[in-house]
Amino acid sequence: MAWDGYITNLMAGTPPFVQEAAICGSDAGKESVWAATPGGQLAGVTVAEIKAMMSLDRSPLFASGLHLGGNKCTVLRDNLHTEEDNTLDVKMRPTATDPLSYSITIAKTVQTLIIVKGMKDIPGGKINIKASDMKTYLRKNGY
Repeated sequence: MAWDGYITNLMAGTPPFVQEAAICGSDAGKESVWAATPGGQLAGVTVAEIKAMMSLDRSPLFASGLHLGGNKCTVLRDNLHTEEDNTLDVKMRPTATDPLSYSITIAKTVQTLIIVKGMKDIPGGKINIKASDMKTYLRKNGY
């Protein structure tokens, strides 16, 4: 399946409010980035980062956060393994090269993690809706 069209869909909006997006395979042993915004930080999401998000032991996420593409994130709300929600809301911390923080939502389907990063000053709720809508669509289509 070609996943680039799903990235295009996640990026769509008027005015634009999504800075970048990624769709990652989340099945054990098959963790990888399937598609991502070209040149974005999310294209660099690692196998270890996917495994950390999928882990059933959630305590490390709140104690030390998580990383996405090597960038530190603070967990705000974790319902990734809660049926009917299946989302994880995080805030990407500022770095030496980017002094801003960004809202990010990760939504889980059966086989994927959908990661959506908002633009500067976009509230997390708006990003959560975008990720959740894609999650619902992919689940209805067997992913």
